Amino acid sequence: MRRCEQCGKEVLFPFECSYCGKILCSEHRLPESHQCVGMPKESGYWYRKKRAMGGAIEKEGQEQIREGEFYFIKEDKKRMKRDKGEPYRRAPRNRLSRIFRNAKTVGILAVSLIILGVFILSWTNFFAQIIMPHFTDTTQIENEIFRLINIERVDRGLPALLKDEALTTIALEWSREMAKTGNLTHGDFESRIAGIGYLDYQCGEIIGMYGGWATNLGREFVDMWLHSYGHYQIMMTPSSGYMGVGVSKGSQGFFAVVDFRFV
Repeated sequence: MRRCEQCGKEVLFPFECSYCGKILCSEHRLPESHQCVGMPKESGYWYRKKRAMGGAIEKEGQEQIREGEFYFIKEDKKRMKRDKGEPYRRAPRNRLSRIFRNAKTVGILAVSLIILGVFILSWTNFFAQIIMPHFTDTTQIENEIFRLINIERVDRGLPALLKDEALTTIALEWSREMAKTGNLTHGDFESRIAGIGYLDYQCGEIIGMYGGWATNLGREFVDMWLHSYGHYQIMMTPSSGYMGVGVSKGSQGFFAVVDFRFV
C-alpha cells in the first residue's frame, strides 16, 4: 500500500507521475490533477527529450510517424498509412455482407425509381387534366367526330351523312349548356328539334362526356359510342340524311352532342 502524495489516500496500485515522480492515486494521476510542477510547457518537449536520451517511444497498439521535427503518437493505423502515402488494404468482406450491401443498394434504387415514377405520373396527369384542355380546339374535335362517324358508316356499307347547319347550331348550344351545368342529359330534345322545324321521329341524338384530355378526342368519343348499343343504333341508321356536331369544354371535361336527321 502506498499513500497518495496529493490527497493522502492509501492505494494498492499507485501511479507515479512521469514528470515530477510523485506517487498518486487514480484521481490525481494526471498532471493537471495534482498541479504537476515538472510538466513541460511545450507539447513536443517530452518527445524531444526521449529522443535526445536515445530512448524509444513504445506503446502497445500505437505507432509513431514523423511530422516536421516532432514525433507524434498515432493510434489509428489506417490514418497513419494514409499519411505515409502507403495504400490501406481493407479487410475482405464475407459473402453475406456483400449480398446485404448489394441488396440494400438495389432496394434504395428501386424505391427511388418508384418515387420518380409516381412524380412523373402525377405531373403527366396534372398536365393532361388541367393544362392541355385549355389549348384544345373544340372545332377541330367537331370536325373529327363528323369525319369518323361517316368513315364508320361507309365501312359498314351505309351512306355518308351531310352536314346540317341547323342541327349543328342546336347541337353546339346544347353542348354548351351541359358544359355549364355539368349534367350529361338530353333535356327537351323534342322541343329543340321542333324549334328548327324538323319532325322528332325523323331525328336522333347521341351525347357524351370525356374528362381530361387525349391526343384524339374525336376518336375517343366515337369509340365510346360504338361500344354502346343505343348510340350505335342511332349512328348506324341505314337511311341517308344529315348530321350536326357540337363540342364544348366545361369544368368536368368535354361535352359532345351529335344530332341526326334521316330521310
